[in-house]
Amino acid sequence: MKKLHEFIDLKQFLLIIAITLASVSSFAQSQEYSSIEEVKKLNFELFEEIGFDENQMNHVCRAIYSMQKRASYLAESGASPNKEKLDLQFKSLMLRALSEEDFKKFESIKHKLK
Repeated sequence: MKKLHEFIDLKQFLLIIAITLASVSSFAQSQEYSSIEEVKKLNFELFEEIGFDENQMNHVCRAIYSMQKRASYLAESGASPNKEKLDLQFKSLMLRALSEEDFKKFESIKHKLK
């Protein structure tokens, strides 16, 4: 019976680790950016393709970089990042410079970010 209890604890622990990694990766996009400029450089053509102007690109890159750093900090400090809360914060940051329509365009290409 004790082994079953230990197995369940291990299973729960692994589930928490998986959720944490998924939350962080949603903002990190499998990439740890070293600067806002790197985000822009790697994704410039993609942002240009959906029609973002220079100001929008700069704002989007700052928001991506900021949320990646926030999610990484939470994970490193042992806190479990709340994906829904991070997503809401990200959307709020994005809507400061983008219209709802532009945000939807961004959401449609988010999986292509480098």
